Amino acid sequence: MLNSPYLDVLEAHRAALVARLGPVLTADDVEAAQRESARLSVRLDASPLDDATAAAVDRGEGPDPATPGAVHDGAGWASALRLEGLPTQEIAALEYRGVRAAQADEAGLAAGFFAAPVATLVRVQRYVAAGLVDDDRLGGLRSTSRAVHDGAQGRVIFHAPPPERLPDLLAELDTWVRAARDHQGPLVIAGTVHGRLLHWLPFEAGNGRVARLASRIALRATGGDPWGVAVPERVLMRDPLGYANEIAATIRRGTDLRLWNERAAEAVVDGLEHMARRRRVAPEDADARAVRACAAVPADEPVTVPQMAAEAGLDRAAALVQCNRLCWAGLLRRDTPTHGLRYVRTTADVSDRAGRMAPN
Repeated sequence: MLNSPYLDVLEAHRAALVARLGPVLTADDVEAAQRESARLSVRLDASPLDDATAAAVDRGEGPDPATPGAVHDGAGWASALRLEGLPTQEIAALEYRGVRAAQADEAGLAAGFFAAPVATLVRVQRYVAAGLVDDDRLGGLRSTSRAVHDGAQGRVIFHAPPPERLPDLLAELDTWVRAARDHQGPLVIAGTVHGRLLHWLPFEAGNGRVARLASRIALRATGGDPWGVAVPERVLMRDPLGYANEIAATIRRGTDLRLWNERAAEAVVDGLEHMARRRRVAPEDADARAVRACAAVPADEPVTVPQMAAEAGLDRAAALVQCNRLCWAGLLRRDTPTHGLRYVRTTADVSDRAGRMAPN
């Protein structure tokens, strides 16, 4: 089970955003979004990457992955930070450089995604882990058990499958992706690949970054985000523990990925909305009744879809659509754990935002 009515709403919303962003995007927009996505993705893996280090890498400075002294054991920051005197910003630079190298090849990776899904993921991992593991381990599947822990409490959030299951799991994913192109929307494909890789942690190093890059590549391959300008990491960074806990909950639900896919899709759509607001691209068909109902909600207070429906005189399906358009306009934001049921009024001035909308 992969799709839901809410995902259908998000998919239509995504398509509208992409259609209206296409004519206004610039190369600078793409570059800025990719830099932000790369920095946040590295930090989501608990890297202490700072902006100065990232900027140095973007200028072509920093450690070279081919330098013998750059090799790291690949076990991650929880292990790395226990090594006295370790130059942490040098390793952070390698982590960031790896994501940026994969981004530079995103168009090529996307072109081969449906023809050879797992081979494409291996290529991504080779970029991501360059300099962090020995060359002969690049692209290799892990051979040890892995678990994701809560860094604050030390508790296990979830266990990855044992390494002997990985070849079969990846083969199943390969088959699914090849078939999904004709049967699933971009958000479902991207979310499913993202979630499976986060659960399985199939590679020796860099699994979180590989999973998020795989989502980007899937979106580019499907036209879901043809330029790579969404920065879903901006939403994911608000609640990194919730991000991991959603995977744990998905594992307990077995084959039901709907709630995970909704959460991942919200983050992608939020990223596209952010770019649309930056480029002053507003939805054309916001309902005037919904705008007025939104204006009546105090800043930082919640509003549910049933409440919006009642206040705006809409049915629930139409109210859900309008709530998402108001998110695009910057008047509401999604209350992520509620999966589309509840939204929160922002501090934006309704009169200013409404002036750039075209109520029907």
